[in-house]
Amino acid sequence: MTAYQILLAEDYPLNQKLVATILQMMGCDVLLANNGEEAVFLFQTHKKTIDAILMDIKMPIMDGIQATRKIRSSKYGAHIPIIALTANAVEGDREHCLDAGMTDYLTKPIGRAALESMLKQYLGICEPLSAEAR
Repeated sequence: MTAYQILLAEDYPLNQKLVATILQMMGCDVLLANNGEEAVFLFQTHKKTIDAILMDIKMPIMDGIQATRKIRSSKYGAHIPIIALTANAVEGDREHCLDAGMTDYLTKPIGRAALESMLKQYLGICEPLSAEAR
């Protein structure tokens, strides 16, 4: 079985490590972008192999909203799941993300169960292997 390839757009190193580790434990391959501009570039160069995008909202150079709009405007970006990652949990943020073309929304700190559930919902990812099975 081929691993899912997830593009993780996140500028904060601790969050990068946490989310990438969870994804790798689930058997996913991770492409890492440090800002929205890198995310758009990586999407353009790997568009046929990326299965989903986890997109931080507030990043330098280009934020997640702008990056999502650019990705959505491409032929290959129309239907890919793009899940917002944000520390903001105020009223209206979810709608703002969805209006920009994001598929769904997770608040930080990202928990393993929430991330697994979200990816399972959109990609059908099976439950991760137990430690004994690895």
